[in-house]
Amino acid sequence: MLCEYLHNEREELMQNIDRRILRKKDVLHRLGLSDATIWRAERDGKFPRRVLIGGRSVGWFSDEIDAWLEKKSEDRFLGAVR
Repeated sequence: MLCEYLHNEREELMQNIDRRILRKKDVLHRLGLSDATIWRAERDGKFPRRVLIGGRSVGWFSDEIDAWLEKKSEDRFLGAVR
């Protein structure tokens, strides 16, 4: 019963999330960071994990990049309040 409820909640949540994939060049341009900086942050668990699209193509889910940016914004605000 609980598993079914959680599954249904997850399905509803996933329907409301934009799951487009942003390609590497788009992420680099949007964030203004270098490929190496993103790679290091990803390696250290401080940036969303990339998605292998196929061959040598990678990307990131747009909602995860949005959430990362939102967290950075919150951290900036909390740092100013302290």
